[in-house]
Amino acid sequence: MLACKLSSNVTKETWKLFFTKCQVQQLDDALQTFSNRTPSPSNVSLSNVLDVIVDVRIDRLSPQRLRDAAFIGTWFQGRLKPFLPSLSQRSLSCLSTKNLTCDTYRRIVEAFANAVPQDGQDVCKPLQPIVTQKQDLINTEFINSFLSRNNTDDPRCLRDTANSTQWLVRNFGAFSQSAPLKTLQTLNKNFTAMELLHILSLKQLSEFAATPGSLMDPPGVNNVMKYVKDCQLGAFFDNLSPAVQDVPLTQNVKAALIRQIFDRANLSNANTSNEEFVTWTNVRMKPLLDNLTDSLVTPFFDILRTRDCNISLNTVKLLDGIRPSMPINTKNAIYNNILKSIKGQQPPRCYRNNSFIAFINESLLGFGPPPNVTTLLSLVPQSQKIEIVNSISPSELGSYLSQPDVVDSDAEICFIFKNMRKTPEFLENVEVPDPVKRSILPCVWPLALSSDNQTEIDLWFDRRLKVYLKFLNKAVIGSNDTLNATCLSYRKMVNVLGSKSFNASQLSSEDIYNTTIKTYLKTDSNPKCYNVNDTRLNSTSWFVNFIGVNFISFMGIDDLYSFGPESTIKTFSVDPDNIQLFNQPGIQKKVLNRYTELIFLQNPSFDLFFLPSTLQCDAPVSVFTKLNESQTNVILGNFKTSCSGVDPQISTALAGNIKTIDASAIQNLGQESVGLTTVQINKASPAVLISVLSELGNVTGWSVEQSQSIITVLLNGNFKLNSTNLVSLGSLIGGLPSESLATIAPQQILETSRNPVVVKNILAAPEIVQTTYVNQLIKVSSSVSALMLNVPSEMAPQIPRNLLIIPATTDPTVLRDLNNKKWKPEQASLFFDSVAGVFSNPDDLSVDVLQGFTCSRVQKFDKTKTKGLINACRKRKNVKLSESQLTCMYNLIKDDSSQDFVSYPKDMLLYYNYETIPKSNCTSYFTEVGSADISVLSSELQEKKKTLWSNAQGCLNIVGTNITKNDLAVLGNLACVLDKDYIESSDPVILENLKNCKDLSNAQMGAMETVLLKGTSKYGQQSSWNQKTLDDLGILPLYFSKSFWGSFNKGNIKMFLKSFLKSLRTNKTPKVLMKKLFAALSVTTPRAKRSTETCTIANITSIEIRGNDFPFGYDAAQFKACLSADVVRDNLASLCEKIDDDTFQRVILDKLMEISPNGLSESQVKSLGPVSRVAKTEEIKKWNITKSDTLAALMISSDGDWNSSQTQEIITKYLSANNNLSATELNILKGPNLCSLNKNTLKTISSDSIKGAEGLDVSKCSSDDKKVFFSLANTAFPIASANSTLTAYQLVESYLGGADVTYIRNLTSLNVSMTLPTFFKLDEGVVKNLTVPEVKGLLGSNLRDLKTYENQTLVRSWISKQLQSDLNLLNIGLTGGKTNNATPTTIPSDATGIRANEWSFSFTILLLIFTIIKMD
Repeated sequence: MLACKLSSNVTKETWKLFFTKCQVQQLDDALQTFSNRTPSPSNVSLSNVLDVIVDVRIDRLSPQRLRDAAFIGTWFQGRLKPFLPSLSQRSLSCLSTKNLTCDTYRRIVEAFANAVPQDGQDVCKPLQPIVTQKQDLINTEFINSFLSRNNTDDPRCLRDTANSTQWLVRNFGAFSQSAPLKTLQTLNKNFTAMELLHILSLKQLSEFAATPGSLMDPPGVNNVMKYVKDCQLGAFFDNLSPAVQDVPLTQNVKAALIRQIFDRANLSNANTSNEEFVTWTNVRMKPLLDNLTDSLVTPFFDILRTRDCNISLNTVKLLDGIRPSMPINTKNAIYNNILKSIKGQQPPRCYRNNSFIAFINESLLGFGPPPNVTTLLSLVPQSQKIEIVNSISPSELGSYLSQPDVVDSDAEICFIFKNMRKTPEFLENVEVPDPVKRSILPCVWPLALSSDNQTEIDLWFDRRLKVYLKFLNKAVIGSNDTLNATCLSYRKMVNVLGSKSFNASQLSSEDIYNTTIKTYLKTDSNPKCYNVNDTRLNSTSWFVNFIGVNFISFMGIDDLYSFGPESTIKTFSVDPDNIQLFNQPGIQKKVLNRYTELIFLQNPSFDLFFLPSTLQCDAPVSVFTKLNESQTNVILGNFKTSCSGVDPQISTALAGNIKTIDASAIQNLGQESVGLTTVQINKASPAVLISVLSELGNVTGWSVEQSQSIITVLLNGNFKLNSTNLVSLGSLIGGLPSESLATIAPQQILETSRNPVVVKNILAAPEIVQTTYVNQLIKVSSSVSALMLNVPSEMAPQIPRNLLIIPATTDPTVLRDLNNKKWKPEQASLFFDSVAGVFSNPDDLSVDVLQGFTCSRVQKFDKTKTKGLINACRKRKNVKLSESQLTCMYNLIKDDSSQDFVSYPKDMLLYYNYETIPKSNCTSYFTEVGSADISVLSSELQEKKKTLWSNAQGCLNIVGTNITKNDLAVLGNLACVLDKDYIESSDPVILENLKNCKDLSNAQMGAMETVLLKGTSKYGQQSSWNQKTLDDLGILPLYFSKSFWGSFNKGNIKMFLKSFLKSLRTNKTPKVLMKKLFAALSVTTPRAKRSTETCTIANITSIEIRGNDFPFGYDAAQFKACLSADVVRDNLASLCEKIDDDTFQRVILDKLMEISPNGLSESQVKSLGPVSRVAKTEEIKKWNITKSDTLAALMISSDGDWNSSQTQEIITKYLSANNNLSATELNILKGPNLCSLNKNTLKTISSDSIKGAEGLDVSKCSSDDKKVFFSLANTAFPIASANSTLTAYQLVESYLGGADVTYIRNLTSLNVSMTLPTFFKLDEGVVKNLTVPEVKGLLGSNLRDLKTYENQTLVRSWISKQLQSDLNLLNIGLTGGKTNNATPTTIPSDATGIRANEWSFSFTILLLIFTIIKMD
């Protein structure tokens, strides 16, 4: 019946009735038979049948049967097998209540498992819902119900299970994967799902993952997910994602889950539909995205880039929706990936040709501001950038650029504005922040400057750039775009930048001129932007148009020369607008001078009164000579307000136009009173000069001749000398005779010393006046403390040395005062140790005191202090040190292994032992030596120059004669030792090195000329040379030949010499060089042969003589022809100071003798200056020389040397006027001039005179004369006590050439540290009798200098007379002494002295006899 096709309406009751009627055995057999049969189609409701069987059979089983596993197996795995797939809730529920054992329960579960399909058969093909429902039913109604019971022998069947796996497998069997984890954990408190992951179903894994605390970290996630197949991934997250919202998963766990999706869900696969993709992103992933980590953003966007634009945009919108919960790093990563997804494609991804900025904003949503300019443009392929730029409207661009941090690259900003067609519209209409304007300006600036259309140019500067110009800076105005601007745009630019409305915080008017204007206008040909054939550029108002009023004051003379050739520039000079432009204040003096020169070159007849007063100052002298007195007074009025430093010739011309010199005339002249001649001055009455003394005293630039003339007139009147009147003299003090100054009471002089104006004027006066002034102050009190208080600092060099002996008890305050005064080195050396001792920091010592450094004086200091003093000499600029000081310093630090060349005076490095310098450091050494003064090397050490050069060659690897620019930069002043071949072959920059040389040979001078003539130097080709070239050459023209000067036109030379000769004279350039220059400048005037020379150039007047370029243009013949005796007489001092040529000087003396045949007056003699040196002895005999001022004027060393006969005659003349050789006269005569005096005259000198005098150089005197001087000095400065030994030695030092051997031997034990230059001056007989120990004691700290000067004649001679074994004891490397077995010829010291005296006396007698014979 069970196998039959019955009607479907057989009810459960019917089956129950039927089975009840059957016998039990029959039913059991029938069920067994049915279970063994092959199943066939049947419409029997097996579920109903099973329910009935359970009721009629199972329910009636005895407890024993229910506990019999075999029996239960027979039933459920046999008889009931066909019915089990149709299990009903009722049957299951009923079974769960039976008194089963765990074993019988498990047999039933096993039977159910065999009857119902299970998970795991094909994980990628899930069971039908009806099957899963059946599994759930069994789990719920039977398994869970049974295991939940507490009334069984083994509740939950835990007894025979060791772990969760055993418990689950034994009790759930195949149904373990359909049981909810929560149920399992309820049934078994010790259940651990982590142990069972490998056997859990997908649903259970999802449930486990959603359980709080299950997923703690990424490894935990990966451990779960490895049991989820790829095909199950969607189902897993369908289960998990809804639960995640209620589970506190960490960010890392969520990230790990998302990573699983990215790696396994095939979201980038084209086979994954958009619908599936949206399900993943919008449903499954959404709960995980709120804490999206930045590391997942890039993989996410890599996937998005594979989807279409709508999907991508919607996904970004999804992310934007949860943006508030995202970490900042994630937001930034999304921002960057959005941009990355756009970049690199052509066209940009998802861009639809709308405004690119709008597209970017839409793409970024809320993830960040628009990208900066660099990033924005990088998103676009190069070929599309211009198109993209022009997709943006000006207003959009303005809004974009106004956002913070958008403008990051000037180059990219420039790309935008140079390629945007609407740039002008943007500039005119769109407002942006100032920093943005600052970035935009350099981009659009070239557009404004490239136009040649005036209308367009005006639009640029007047409208488009109006609010941008204030951001101009040096970089913009100095750019190539600016320097290549069209002339019209450049002119407009200058006009705008020079207007009052222009204001740029980063740019001054000077910046604009120096950076742009002068560079733009510089040319080697015709002036820029001037074209007579172009109506737009043919205006001669060139300076107005292209430089303008705001910039003209910054123009230098070099610039003016660089703007074009003189022939064109001078045509601009007479333009009225340009003339008014040069009336602006602040224009450089040289520029005004040159501009005025150009005006008169263009039009020699130009009306002076058409010029602004500032240009009148520099008009040619000839213009002023044509003025009448009324016109002169007008010009003088202008000069007072507009001119300073007026050319002396102009002053003389203006003063010459004044007929009568009265008070009003002098008041009108003002500063130009300096142009008055001595003739005019002498004609003025004393009353007039006294009435205008305040005006005269304020005039600067008086010559000694003028000031002496004015003083003479004053003293001839009622002018009395006192402190008040001395002050009123002002700048005239220089003309005051020293004897007159000496008549003023010392106390009154002291009153004036507090007046800085008086001090300034005294310092400008002749030295004899300064000395007299200080002597008067000394009369007030000669104590050191009083001198520090009374003598002005600048006058301290006039204090006699004997008054500067500083007692050990001197107050430290006085010593500090000494540090604040000016001193000569020989003064400072007397108190150097005393002053240095009161300062703990050597850097606090003044330059003047540091110049007194000697080995003698530093012996009392420790090594640290001494090194500090040497270092201070380097730190303080302008510390002038002699060779003996430098070698002393080196000896003191020689054992220091330091290679710190910057810590010591540069000149000291000249004496450094080069062998101690490693090759790696030699460049540093020569860099410092290159700044040293090479001329400090004495004649005895000239070979050292060659050694220095040889070492430099090795250091710098210089091969051959061609020295590079870089090497010359290192060599610096060492280039001064180079010979002709090196100079000619080296880089032309060597000329700059040679400018610093103080002594050049004729060959070197010629080589410099050769370099210049090559035209390769910065001075250019010979054809382009002008006055600027001469100015730029600095001192070098002093050395050049006549052929060099022939390269310049006369006008250029004349203008150059006005400043050059003045500078040379001011700096007291040696006469030998001045004479050489004079010869090179001399011209030969072509003329026909005639018996009497006539003046063909111009008569020499006071005006010509006052010219700083005088006597340029005259040769000897014309000088003689054009110079009258009257002019010589009336302008003697001015004339003599400008003449250096012997022939010219002879002309002057001859002219003077014409009107003074009986001899020269005192005033005339004082005015001769260098001309005096060409006088013959017979002429000198006719001179009046009675006053110390005259003697002082004659003995000015810079005027040249005297020969002995001239000197003797001058001194004889002076002494014959009842004068004597006091300290004043000795200081005037100096040492060398005294050597010409005979013994009788010398004997008139007192020791007091020597005491008050400076240290006289008597080294050139005869041996007898030296002894006389030494005797006087020894009396004046006796070495009496230990406290004054060193001071006495220093005071007598210059006279030691006359000391005998006994005196010198006495010094050997006094620790004086004699310098080698002093040693050289000792009597040769004395030196050769000194032993090695005596020389060692004598030289002290300077002993090592014996090695330095070992080739000096006296040193070499002394060495040859010593035993080499004795020399070796000095340990300084001296060689050349005698061997021990040599037998030297010895002469007793006394005999040596006698013999020398006898010869000296005999020679003197013989010389006197020859002199008498010659005179007869």
